[in-house]
Amino acid sequence: MTELQLENLSCQYQNFYAVKGVNLHIKGSGVYGILGANGCGKSTLLRAICGLQPFTGTCLVNGKSISQLSSKKKGQTIAYLGQNTTANLHLPSIEVVAMGFYPFLAPFEKPSAKQYQQAQAALESLGIGQLAQQDFLTLSGGQQQLVFFARTLARSAHLLILDEADSAVDFQNHHKMMAQLRHHVQKHQSIALFCTHQPDIALQYADHLLIMQKGKILHQLEISQCSDRMIESALQDIYSHIRLAKQWGQYLVGWRDTDESEDEHFLLE
Repeated sequence: MTELQLENLSCQYQNFYAVKGVNLHIKGSGVYGILGANGCGKSTLLRAICGLQPFTGTCLVNGKSISQLSSKKKGQTIAYLGQNTTANLHLPSIEVVAMGFYPFLAPFEKPSAKQYQQAQAALESLGIGQLAQQDFLTLSGGQQQLVFFARTLARSAHLLILDEADSAVDFQNHHKMMAQLRHHVQKHQSIALFCTHQPDIALQYADHLLIMQKGKILHQLEISQCSDRMIESALQDIYSHIRLAKQWGQYLVGWRDTDESEDEHFLLE
């Protein structure tokens, strides 16, 4: 069972608090979507959880302080993928995926045959198994991001952190990534946190929403336990003119200008 606990976690840049006094306790498994306007502290919070951002307060993963874990132990526990991940590597793509196993290896040890099989399986799950032997630098930006995502999945970490990691991929691959994220969490009983600027994606693939504003978690919602109106109201605290509707069992997201009447836009039934 995976557990993440944050107590009064804050991140400060000189006199500015990017994250201020965040408290969060997650135990078990699940997918958590983080929403918020630009500059609300989403990325800073995720980097702090990974130990990549200085912070005050407490961050415990499976009862252990992230500040006291070695880099190797962090790599075994947390898989992080940022929005601007790059690598200047003339390597086959499968070797880039296999790099995800480095925290589990001794110095100069190579990944095992089983680990290469896991790397290939991760590529196959995203529909890019045919790229395994292709030079990573010859891939498009979106394909490279899929390879990095495959690396994130392959190591089977307890905690997966995605910071707008799907921003470079097309519509189909966007949904494929999120579907595989959910599958991974359910299979390994892990926790995933991802931030996005697309509320419909968060509503479709997350179990919980964390809505941030000015460095704090304004709302924490378990989607299945909230009414549609409650979700819409919470989202309106950060996106004032957002409107929700449902079709085929999924949320559709709309926007209403202040000078337009509501009946010109779709609303929840």
